[in-house]
Amino acid sequence: FSADHGPSHVLRGKTTAHECGLRVPFIVRWPGHVKSPGTRSDALVSFVDLYPSFVSAAGLKPPKHLPGYSILPILK
Repeated sequence: FSADHGPSHVLRGKTTAHECGLRVPFIVRWPGHVKSPGTRSDALVSFVDLYPSFVSAAGLKPPKHLPGYSILPILK
């Protein structure tokens, strides 16, 4: 589960590097793979990290030209 800040013209900070522009919810449930339920992380994750993560989870090596990084080490 994840969310977005909504329209950037509402001054919610969506396009800024301030706290309100960086912090959005991101919840992962993957039984047998993710750390114990209720675990929290302060790791900085971006949506561009999801595709390399899915590729890694499938047992493949993400292409080097992709932006982002696999977050599997963070999840495990």
